[in-house]
Amino acid sequence: MEPKILIVCDRPATADSMVHLLSEGGPRTPEIQCASSSVEATALVRAEPFDLIIVNVPLENGLGDKAVRTLSALTWASLILLVPREIRERMEEKVRELGVLVLEKPLHKEEFRNAVELALLFSRRNRTLYEENARLRERIRELKIVDRAKVLLVEYLKLSEDQAHRYIEQQSMELRKSRAEVAQGIINTYEFGIL
Repeated sequence: MEPKILIVCDRPATADSMVHLLSEGGPRTPEIQCASSSVEATALVRAEPFDLIIVNVPLENGLGDKAVRTLSALTWASLILLVPREIRERMEEKVRELGVLVLEKPLHKEEFRNAVELALLFSRRNRTLYEENARLRERIRELKIVDRAKVLLVEYLKLSEDQAHRYIEQQSMELRKSRAEVAQGIINTYEFGIL
């Protein structure tokens, strides 16, 4: 799967140069989109996942550290911030805890390509961790629902915990529904009085 990169830059010629640089010479050609403002970038990140976001500052409405904070909160993607030499230290301080890679402009082609490859490696790792975290959260949510349904079966039908567990398992197989779906039905019946 080709990496997806978002370039946030309010200068079309600079954005075109980065697109050209990222598209040439690699074994994989990334899918690249450009946003000319932080608002546009935020909308794109909310709509689809990216592996890497490159923000060229300053942006139209300031230095861009607020945009980076917003984007960082919305995604697991790696972020690279391209900054002028005179504000590099200040920007690094502002985004340090976000894990953003700060590169000084003017860029050297090899340094930029290496930073992009490194950021994409971190992004793949972040994505794996993010997806695993989401699976674990869903599993915990399902366990809580099933446990709540067992409590209701014990309380209302006077079943033992083992009997309640077997009942949910049996209903799951017979109805061809997940245990969580069966449990939610039990909760709806007994807790919310839907008979």
